[in-house]
Amino acid sequence: PMPALAALFQPIVVNGCAIRNRIVQPAQGTGFTDADGSLTPRLLAFHEAKARGGVGLIVFEATAVDPLGKISPIQPMLDDDRFIAGFAALAERVHRHGARILVQLCHHGRMSASVFTGAQPVGPSARPYAWRTVHKRPHWFRPPDRARTLSEREIADIVKRFGAAAGRAKAAGLDGVEIHGAHGYLISEFLSPLTNQRRDRYGGDRERRVRVALEIVEEVRRQVGPDFLLSFKINGADYVHGGQTLEDTCWYAERLAAAGIDLLSVSAGIYGALPPTIPPMWEPHGLFMHLAATVKQHVAVPVIGGGRVVDPRHAEELLRAGKADLIAMGRALMADPELPRKAAAGDFAGIRHCIGCNQCLELPEGMPEFGIHCVVNPGLGREERPASPAGRSRFVLVIGGGIAGMSAAATAAARGHRVILCERRWFLGGQLRTVACVPGLAEYQVAVDDLEEQLRRLGVEVRHLEATPEVVRDLRPDAVVVATGAEFAVPRIPGLDPARCVPADVAIRADAEIGYRVVVQGEDLLAFEVADALAQRGKLVTVVEVPRFFPLDVMHVGLTRFYLRNRLALSGVRIVPSAAIARVEDGRVVVAREDGAEISLPAAETYVFAQRHPNASLAASLREIVPETHVVGDAAAPRKSLHAAHDGYRVGCAL
Repeated sequence: PMPALAALFQPIVVNGCAIRNRIVQPAQGTGFTDADGSLTPRLLAFHEAKARGGVGLIVFEATAVDPLGKISPIQPMLDDDRFIAGFAALAERVHRHGARILVQLCHHGRMSASVFTGAQPVGPSARPYAWRTVHKRPHWFRPPDRARTLSEREIADIVKRFGAAAGRAKAAGLDGVEIHGAHGYLISEFLSPLTNQRRDRYGGDRERRVRVALEIVEEVRRQVGPDFLLSFKINGADYVHGGQTLEDTCWYAERLAAAGIDLLSVSAGIYGALPPTIPPMWEPHGLFMHLAATVKQHVAVPVIGGGRVVDPRHAEELLRAGKADLIAMGRALMADPELPRKAAAGDFAGIRHCIGCNQCLELPEGMPEFGIHCVVNPGLGREERPASPAGRSRFVLVIGGGIAGMSAAATAAARGHRVILCERRWFLGGQLRTVACVPGLAEYQVAVDDLEEQLRRLGVEVRHLEATPEVVRDLRPDAVVVATGAEFAVPRIPGLDPARCVPADVAIRADAEIGYRVVVQGEDLLAFEVADALAQRGKLVTVVEVPRFFPLDVMHVGLTRFYLRNRLALSGVRIVPSAAIARVEDGRVVVAREDGAEISLPAAETYVFAQRHPNASLAASLREIVPETHVVGDAAAPRKSLHAAHDGYRVGCAL
């Protein structure tokens, strides 16, 4: 390994378990499990790729110890002996490459989903029914279902279930287990004075609130014996009013270490918290590390810290500063499972960096498979059937240098094709490069830079020219990929002066002439980002949020909608949901909501439209010249960068 990363690649032994470096893959839900909770070949291949890439320790995703404690219909289970064989196969695949693996045991408490479990969620207390964020302008979060208070007999049963699941993990040959005591799930709910309002032996002061956690640790240790690694995941802070504080956590950490915990993993946040548990691009790198550093001062056991640590050199700095003993790099390893191996070789330029866009959390319409996805690593989730070398090398022409075109070019070149990419502008990146101009979204440019480096290494020839039919005819490619993107369009609205209308890609430029009062219309994520940029420039902004066809996406699952709404509220931005501008008349804007109601707003100096239409007219003429012509990305249908990247990858694999 590089001498500069001596701390990161220093082995560590935890309760007899030798871990080859300090890089940890924390538990992350994938959606790759079978409906009955058993592990799939897809899931095994996903983790084997991480082990092969050089990670030190993998913590397998939250695995339910009780079917009534599930949060998802496709969650791994370890509540029965029939699941042991699957975890044994997982352990073998990971150990084959020298990595260590724990399974995270979890009961989701009041966040369990009744729609999947068929039962009312349970928790330490039924109240509160909602809680406030710790924020200058607090907002309320309300769990989807009201909880029922657990009886002491039920608590004893759950404690036994944790122990039994841990015993199965040991029988499967795993290196240990992690008890999930963070993020507002059952154990975390007992630890927090906000969600634990009991007045019996399990609630009240800290001594009683920590009792369930200690009983679970004791039962797990009884089931697995002394020589099995036992980790505990805990919130450094809940980041909601009345929740668990860092002072609470340090007190708990001392008791947990004394009870036999070998490793403490420090995270933060519960549902509705700001900053959120899965921090987006707007948040700084390593934002939870100060919590781990403080906890580390109170315990002798090793501590894992993290929170958007995406660069191995940053991880090295954190270790050298004594902030933690190991570093969680979850989404970073999803973006590039080879990150440890590349870092050890000093190949920092070859790493695909996580940009914190949180689109990995989407369940989007139009994707071929269920589960997590990645913008910068379209091969995520396809590890069991990676892009194979092409049967014969062909000449592929890619037209358009946005993320769809770059993804198609990189994938085709990696498979052995000769690739030329034509982009009429002087730069690559398309809409991503434009969005990267928005304050707080600069890391989109990192994704573009990483793709450019891939193209360079793969020998893709980039030509900055307009690929007209004449140019294509002269080049005589075997196949063409049209990735010409989408154009922002201004809809025709009665009474609206076209001179006051600006497309979103123009509006976000620093030199754009925008009036003080602005109305932004468009789909949620893009419209919110544009509104955020304008509000930061001192504009008075109203967002007319066009309804989305498929609502279960990153805006909900990753709490990005919640995060952005709070951020916009602080800037005084008003949001009119599920609506569209109907007309402008008599100095006012009339907005029609989806339910048919109309809302009157003051007229604006500027109207910004964040709505796009595909730009694929070139494809029809090219098919007469090159019969094998594919259309990808926004040129096929305007969607998010995730779809564009996967469109390009899919076509690159098929060429």
